Amino acid sequence: MKYFEKQWIFIAGTQRSGTTSFYNYISKDKKILMINPVKPEPKFLINLHSNLNNIKIWEKKSDEFNLICEKSTSYIEYPKVAQNIADNFTNYEIVFLLRDPVERAISNYYFSLTNHLESREIAEALFSLNNNKLFYNTSVNPFKYLERGMYYKYLDPYFNILNVNKITLVILEKFILDDEYKKYILLKIGVDLECLKHPFIKKNSSPHFPKIDSFTKKKLINYYKTPNNILKNKFGVDISFWH
Repeated sequence: MKYFEKQWIFIAGTQRSGTTSFYNYISKDKKILMINPVKPEPKFLINLHSNLNNIKIWEKKSDEFNLICEKSTSYIEYPKVAQNIADNFTNYEIVFLLRDPVERAISNYYFSLTNHLESREIAEALFSLNNNKLFYNTSVNPFKYLERGMYYKYLDPYFNILNVNKITLVILEKFILDDEYKKYILLKIGVDLECLKHPFIKKNSSPHFPKIDSFTKKKLINYYKTPNNILKNKFGVDISFWH
């Protein structure tokens, strides 16, 4: 028996890939009950047992809504979340926004720098072999600059556990530029197409920083060539908008 039968949308990742903008964009559909606040993120499904009552409360609030939406971008780093969804939710759509991993890594670095989590120069920080050993007190390791862009590794557990028809991969750059693609995504996850009348506004961006040097940029591009191709071949992801 599954606990929850209302229709849910889980925005489950990835960090620095437009998830806040996507959340705000679909919130224009007034038939979606948007779980708030978004900071800190709810993370209901990481410790599901302790959050059962919270989820039930939100379901009780949803009688006049078609959908309930929760955004917790760290979900992608917790395979147990996929199992928790499979075991406890009847109706759901899980959404992963994917951004060019080169740009995502750079953004991740500057986000850490801005929030005083990072003090190293960008090239040293990105390619350090010690990032997994550094101390942190956040819910996920903020120093996984490169690893977090190996999307296929994080998606594997979700595609292995959940109904693949209920998983939506959104290419951020394509969603911003291609209105037909935007329409397709909204229809797939059950969001009112009235949202198309509103601009997609990029939120939560790191402040503008000087462009990184060409050597480091090229090194990043080469680093992601193989994992991007695996992502394309395994999950049918259109990587043509990326480096």
